[in-house]
Amino acid sequence: MKRIIAALCALLLLLPAARAGAEDMPDPWAPENYPLRELETTFLTLDWKELGVKKNTTWPVYSAPFEDAWRPAKGKAKVSAAESFTLIGTAGGGQWSMIEYRIDKGTSRIGWAQLPDVTSEFGDMLPGQAVLSRLTRDAELTDDPRGKRKTALKLKKGDTVIAFGTLDESWTYVETEVDGKTAWLFIRTDALTAEPVWHISADGKTLTVDDRVTRIGMPGSYSYELDEWVPLPIRRGDVGIEMLDGEMFPETVENVVIPDSVKHMGSEAVVHGHYKSLRFPAIETGLKESPFYGVTIDTLTVSGNCRTFNPNGFDYSSVGAWAVEEGNPSYKAVDGVLFSADGKALLAYPADRADTHYDVPAGTEEIGDRAFYSSDMDIPLVTVSLPDGLKRIGEYAFCGCGRLLSLTVPLTVTELDEHAFSDCVSLERLSLPEGLKATWNADWTERPSFTFYNGDNGETQRADRPEEWRTPNENYTECSFPARADTPDGLGSIFWYRTAQSTEPAGELPAGTHIYVWGIRDGRACTSVWVDGEMMFRWYRLEDLQPETGNVFFTVDYVNFGDDTDYSCWTREDGGDRTLGVLYAGRGLPVRVLDAPEGTEKYHCYDGEQAEVSETNAGWLRIRTARGEGWVREAEFITVPAAEKQ
Repeated sequence: MKRIIAALCALLLLLPAARAGAEDMPDPWAPENYPLRELETTFLTLDWKELGVKKNTTWPVYSAPFEDAWRPAKGKAKVSAAESFTLIGTAGGGQWSMIEYRIDKGTSRIGWAQLPDVTSEFGDMLPGQAVLSRLTRDAELTDDPRGKRKTALKLKKGDTVIAFGTLDESWTYVETEVDGKTAWLFIRTDALTAEPVWHISADGKTLTVDDRVTRIGMPGSYSYELDEWVPLPIRRGDVGIEMLDGEMFPETVENVVIPDSVKHMGSEAVVHGHYKSLRFPAIETGLKESPFYGVTIDTLTVSGNCRTFNPNGFDYSSVGAWAVEEGNPSYKAVDGVLFSADGKALLAYPADRADTHYDVPAGTEEIGDRAFYSSDMDIPLVTVSLPDGLKRIGEYAFCGCGRLLSLTVPLTVTELDEHAFSDCVSLERLSLPEGLKATWNADWTERPSFTFYNGDNGETQRADRPEEWRTPNENYTECSFPARADTPDGLGSIFWYRTAQSTEPAGELPAGTHIYVWGIRDGRACTSVWVDGEMMFRWYRLEDLQPETGNVFFTVDYVNFGDDTDYSCWTREDGGDRTLGVLYAGRGLPVRVLDAPEGTEKYHCYDGEQAEVSETNAGWLRIRTARGEGWVREAEFITVPAAEKQ
């Protein structure tokens, strides 16, 4: 079959208004702030014989891709296989084709027909959201914008329609009703302006989304197989907002109300801002993407009709407390923590909660996926008590709990999912019951500073691991973590090899050199480097490497050591009176941590490792690092000043 297809329908996007403050804020719904994308067309010719279609075959044509949509020509519009027509777009996985076809000389129509196997490989090419628009004058609608423009419907100034996109810039494709049926027609672009779909209260404190809005956020979902955004099909009556951007609102806005008319919230639906309250709607389509970005919400309230959603879609955002409206069949809040309605599953712990300890209530059988997740590792929890009767700890359940020091898993747990303790950089002890069905993960089982236990809750013993840094029962461990070249005294060099089995060294690294491990095999760790534009692999003996434990006390900015040496680190907002800093003895020299001032060495660190000072004594500092406690000379410690949270 020969097909000539040069272009497909462009997607409609509503572009957000430029950043504005509370004073002299421009109109975010002015036409220049929401330009519609142009619908492009292309000629389509089909070999009906190859498709097994007779030339006298006809198909009904509708004004929209629904069989109950309004149909032109007094309900008799159709197109024949004997005709040639122009393809504009598709819908319904290619089941519907948007076509332009000729009626007579100078007259055409644009409509939708269900053509057999014509454009299915192109999928849905419709925009995934639409813009509520208002007529600025009386105007006529037509399905023939490039011909005689025969009038299909007349609307009056002030009437509203839903805009999809433009054709030749002068015409806008809109949804309205004709004889009580949905119709997609064209109207002069200069007859329209955007209708505001969110409103701010008279005192400026509450923003309310219009109850005609059905979706907020990206117009589709991300396909990792296709590596692109896949548009969602438009349904009748859809009205979309690109996003709720706090930078567009007056600074006085404290509360956001999203009505239950909103059935879809896509990626970054709500961005920026700190709100005292936000009401979450009765989402039907779920939330695989992250609907919040850079948002702080003191209290997030789930509507009474919301049955299913992902409560953990908070990229660089946080919640202080959860609340659930009365009558919700799926969820309940217990002391600000979100649970399933029956109380058996803990779904979301508020990352902004100030408590350092939390007792998971008796009767909880599951810690849900990402339930305690923190994207910035700044959740204050130091200890968590898990109840007997707990059965499952989900994926990434405690991921990013950067201050969590220890955890005892009850004997009743039978399932511990992958990455449950990833980025728990301060975790020193984990007690696990015998016979646990766990998916081990190098992020939390492979650090020497991490004490891994098996046994009951009261009498724990260190587990014997088959090999240092090895994941049990795995011949090859794919993992990724930082490490340092190390020697017994912290001086000299270590060798590297070209393969895991090589016996002859191919080069060496000075002690203290930072590397990044990508995998482990046969007692060797692998890293990759670029040499003359090509990637090569280097292998190291595990005993010659010291894993780094990440940021234990603080996170990222730049501190200059002097001597042209910089190191990345950042302090937490709540650093308070604690003295935090990094260790540095001089370029290429280790920092020796002693058991007492002028005492014997307990272990050594390298430049840039983080430490907290607990005591001073005549030029000596008692410090705590990820590897333990000890004393260093005051000159080997560089204080990191308090900084705002990044």
